[in-house]
Amino acid sequence: MASDHIDSDDPEKINGHHEDHQPEGCREIIRRWPKTTLFIIGNEFCERFSYYGMRSVLTIYLINFLGYGNSSATVLFHSFTVLAYTSPLFGSMLADGYIGKFWTIFFLSIVYASGQITLALASYFQADSSMHPGLDFLGLVIIAIGTGGIKPCVSSFGGDQFNPAHTRMISIFFSLFYFSINAGSTLSMFVTPIFRSIPCLGQDSCYPLAFGIPAILMLIATGLFMIGSFWYKRLPPTENVILRVVNTIRKALMNKRKSSEKKEHWLDHALDDHDCVNDIKCMAHESICAQGSRWTIQAMQMDSRIVGNIYLLPDQMQVLNAILILIFIPFFQAIVYPLVERVGLRVTMLRKMAAGGLLVALSFVLCALVQLAIQLYDDKTDLFVISTSPSIPSIFIRGEEGKNCPVNVPLTIPIAPSHSFAVFLTPSGYSSTVSPVVKPKKGGGEFGLSVVLDIDCSKLDRKVNWTTCDGFYSGSVALCKGEKCEWGNEGSTFIWNEDKISTYSITPYDGKESTRSIVRLPQMDIKPATYSVHLINRVNGTVVDDYPIPSVSLFFDEMGSVYTAVITEKGLSALHRSVPPNTISILWQIPQYIVVTAAEVLFSITGLEFAYAEAAPSLKSVVSALYLLTVAFGDLIIIAIAQLNIFSDMVQEMLSFAFAMVITIGVFILLSIYYYEYAHYDKDEEEEEKKD
Repeated sequence: MASDHIDSDDPEKINGHHEDHQPEGCREIIRRWPKTTLFIIGNEFCERFSYYGMRSVLTIYLINFLGYGNSSATVLFHSFTVLAYTSPLFGSMLADGYIGKFWTIFFLSIVYASGQITLALASYFQADSSMHPGLDFLGLVIIAIGTGGIKPCVSSFGGDQFNPAHTRMISIFFSLFYFSINAGSTLSMFVTPIFRSIPCLGQDSCYPLAFGIPAILMLIATGLFMIGSFWYKRLPPTENVILRVVNTIRKALMNKRKSSEKKEHWLDHALDDHDCVNDIKCMAHESICAQGSRWTIQAMQMDSRIVGNIYLLPDQMQVLNAILILIFIPFFQAIVYPLVERVGLRVTMLRKMAAGGLLVALSFVLCALVQLAIQLYDDKTDLFVISTSPSIPSIFIRGEEGKNCPVNVPLTIPIAPSHSFAVFLTPSGYSSTVSPVVKPKKGGGEFGLSVVLDIDCSKLDRKVNWTTCDGFYSGSVALCKGEKCEWGNEGSTFIWNEDKISTYSITPYDGKESTRSIVRLPQMDIKPATYSVHLINRVNGTVVDDYPIPSVSLFFDEMGSVYTAVITEKGLSALHRSVPPNTISILWQIPQYIVVTAAEVLFSITGLEFAYAEAAPSLKSVVSALYLLTVAFGDLIIIAIAQLNIFSDMVQEMLSFAFAMVITIGVFILLSIYYYEYAHYDKDEEEEEKKD
């Protein structure tokens, strides 16, 4: 094989001749192992830390920081994935047809790192900045081009370092390669959500840190890869095989139309005087995976408390997949596959992939069962009547007759799912509000709280000379952990700004013109603690004075619940819970992660090996890119489903994915049995080397 760089201590050359027999035993494998692959594996570890660290918090960033809904966030997340798994075609064309794998990896790694830096910079700006979402999307597009461009090259470049006849060592390499992928992703998916949850820069989350650390790791990955540049075995580029494929398909279709001759395969019509067109015969499979977005959204609806005050963040749940892969790779190699062989079943690549596909379908069924348990609480319209008058009782109605009320309040109630309709009865009149009720989405044990203020400033314990306290209070409110506020500490102080305040007129019972109003502060997601309530006076955004409401100590410890608190000058008048807490533990996602991880070991690792082993030497990167392209097709299906809004809930969606996966793998199995024959390019290369 041609090569412009070969290690002077090439383990394949011993005493002047090639050792081309298959290495057996750990000692011989270690002795003959190409040491340059260690740089490639180290590079992959850091690159996957960078990618999965960013990806693990992306869904929550889109929802909580940029303000997209669940459906839009799903579309954007999978659009990014589609681009990341389509751009491998671009990378493979560069690698196999123009500049080779080495330089493709290097140049696109620089592009990749610049995208990570751009995204980290975008997250530095406040959520209402004009830089959003343009700068965010620019960073994501650059990242997708960079990560996708190097994807098909790194694994195949690692495979190039081996003698093609050493299939056992190549198989071990791809397992180690996938192990490094998941070692990097395990660490990043655990620590990046922690970085995200740290308050910084006036926000209760620190996305610049969560995106900045992956950017640094991508720069380290590039440096690690370049360390081995003097010793890599580099195969020169051959031709633009994508154009060759297109031209061959065009020629086959034209010849088929002109010829009445029957041939074994329609691509054989491209043959003139050639014996083989195997270089461009295609293997297709479909992989549908929604765990990066839909499973994270499901985790956000669950109770993430593990024990005491220890929480597992929804975006950390993905780390279980990576940890299990690290366990399952050696487990399957050392125990599962030998046991299956021992009972008389031959373990082949296609059989492993078929079994993996069926396990994917099972994981979707398990996900649907968990979602079914979550959805036992239906979206309902709450009607609650809260009184601030001692002579009028508070009433809460949900689908049942209310109690007798001593006053006549003529109201038209707007019925809307997931909304709360409140009637407030005061000594001087009544008012009503309607507001959406949204489950907290941050996943750190938060509860939702909206506040209604009916505070007569003239009755406060001390005089408050603020413009917002002229008559009845209409200014900002702060919740503070403990009795005193730590201004500037976003983790312990939560403030409703003036621009978020809504006022509602109070209608006197005698029907006369309204003379005053009450204030309602919108729902805010707050972490569990005991809070005091403070009226605050701010000048140019700085708190210059505060008034603690006496006898108000709010303690909340129910993740996912939503409350409305009614506060008067005397203290807490009423506290109503309109949404119950998350009751299904996030740990119930473990079974579906176990099953999908086993599927990934069977399907994805084997798929990488299959794409490399079955491709002709000139098509290693291209076939790897086509293999990765199937992931993009799967994400396109998810985008289409989200945009068309086909399913009313996630249960139907997951069951449909399971059904689609069973059908797809059924077709895959039939093609494997009746059509596909394994290629033997390793033997062809070995014969050519012997001739040389």
